[in-house]
Amino acid sequence: THTLNINNGITVDIGGGSTEITYFEDKKLKEAISFPFGVVTLEKMFFADKDHNDKNAIKKCEKYVKEQFESEKWIKDKNVPIIGIGGSARNNARIHQSLNNYPIAGVHGYDMTKKGLEEVFDVLKKSDKNELKDLDGLSRDRTDIILPSSILFNTLYDISDAKRFTFSRKGLREGLVMTRIKEEFPKAFNKNNVTSDALKHIANEYNINASNGKQRMKLAEDLLNKLEEITSFKISKEDREIFKEAANLYYLGSFIDADSSSQHTYYIIANSSINGLSHKERVKLALLASFKNKTLLKFYIKGTPWFDDEEIELIQKLGGIIKFAHALNVSNTDCIESMALIEKKNEFELRAKYVTDPIAEEYQSDRQKKHLEKLLSKKLNIIFTQD
Repeated sequence: THTLNINNGITVDIGGGSTEITYFEDKKLKEAISFPFGVVTLEKMFFADKDHNDKNAIKKCEKYVKEQFESEKWIKDKNVPIIGIGGSARNNARIHQSLNNYPIAGVHGYDMTKKGLEEVFDVLKKSDKNELKDLDGLSRDRTDIILPSSILFNTLYDISDAKRFTFSRKGLREGLVMTRIKEEFPKAFNKNNVTSDALKHIANEYNINASNGKQRMKLAEDLLNKLEEITSFKISKEDREIFKEAANLYYLGSFIDADSSSQHTYYIIANSSINGLSHKERVKLALLASFKNKTLLKFYIKGTPWFDDEEIELIQKLGGIIKFAHALNVSNTDCIESMALIEKKNEFELRAKYVTDPIAEEYQSDRQKKHLEKLLSKKLNIIFTQD
């Protein structure tokens, strides 16, 4: 509840001798049960003295697990995501990533469909023991017990009519620590602000100046609002939140090297485990926060071919707005107080009211105004004024 943005869901945590399943709504626990079987139990019950992929043993194991799950009526037809916790879920996720040459790091928040779970199950069934030992993503100490976990996940997915299977790297240990911390510091964690809290930690880690980040976010959102009022340009609520956070984190990679800040920014965000974001959302955030130009954007996207042409065009437009907002505070002096965007006959006029001398901002904004001109389809004239 504190590390994923899933309000309603089922969790499953498979141990050696037990399997815990919960159901929650609005991030509040509704149902919970501990079944008296786990991966070791199932292996001994059905696969003892047999090959790990014995067809008859698999059928019997599937039948048994299905009967056990169906005995709890609240599990059936929930149509919510399943969150897998623990080593067995992690291995299934990592195997799937390996099979699909997954381009970014981490498994927290990694999503799999029913097709993905079945893909892993099929590979496990077709592989002999020696092949399992060399299967990327599978820990060698789990070769004997990985198939029962795959049976269990697939069965639970079917019975609950799940929307997707998501892996959580945070489990019992983290939950215990968070509970203890909250006893002394009640406001330390907020399950309703999972993503924003996680991104605050990243901003602190890479020395994003809070005032500058806030100013960049303010300018970017103000520009976006004005563009939405004047043009037909519109974005979703979810994209708006990612856009704002990207403005705050813009070019955080300059902490490592200013000359290659875009490249460092993209790599850091795309490969960081960020609570509350799906992997696609994480990459979108990375693309926006690192936006430099169309060429570099297309280079980054090659590694993660998850976006269609319309999404790429939107990322380019939003990235351009953020880059222009950055130009309006390039001296990090928060010199721009307010802006007005006025439509003239053959151009648009952006009047930027300043409180301190915007010499650097005048130069940089003139260089970057092309990003707004593409959205406005007219020339943009920028006027800095104290009136």
